[in-house]
Amino acid sequence: MEKRKIFALVGFIAGSLILFFGIFFTVAHFTFQYYKSEKTFQKSGLSIVLTNDFKEKEVLEYTAYYSSEEMMVLTLKVGFDGFDTNKWNPYESTCYDYAEKISKEYRSLYPSTTEIITNEELIYFTFDFEQGGKTYKYLLATYKADDAYWQVSFGCEKRNYEELEKNMISYAQSVSIGD
Repeated sequence: MEKRKIFALVGFIAGSLILFFGIFFTVAHFTFQYYKSEKTFQKSGLSIVLTNDFKEKEVLEYTAYYSSEEMMVLTLKVGFDGFDTNKWNPYESTCYDYAEKISKEYRSLYPSTTEIITNEELIYFTFDFEQGGKTYKYLLATYKADDAYWQVSFGCEKRNYEELEKNMISYAQSVSIGD
């Protein structure tokens, strides 16, 4: 009878410890997620406020590339001197005109490309992209500087897009273009 009590006590203590540590690590995880601090990244005249879990990486095709476990941010600076001004004049065109121009190009490659969306001075569209057996969804925002247009794409796995869309829009609204 004494052995049963000892085994029951040991089982109770072990179960309590497992429950305690499970709750502790769950709370710690969500607390860490909640308290991500802002971090400003700058490159080639573009500044963006993300969180400290983003890391900058070098990717040849983009002006800058930042990624976290959940999301990637790709920036591309397109200088005005690269346009044939006989066909389309970037100096006289608006940021919205540029978004329309590139969304048509994207639509020919990615049929899921949406119409242009304007939201609190933000001009963007979304599209889906398949790679490596996964489907990603991107929000591509456009910006105009004195000498170039900027494309800033925020991407994640499509299944996570709804959860991350608010963050993407907030990050897109933090973009500033300067010297």
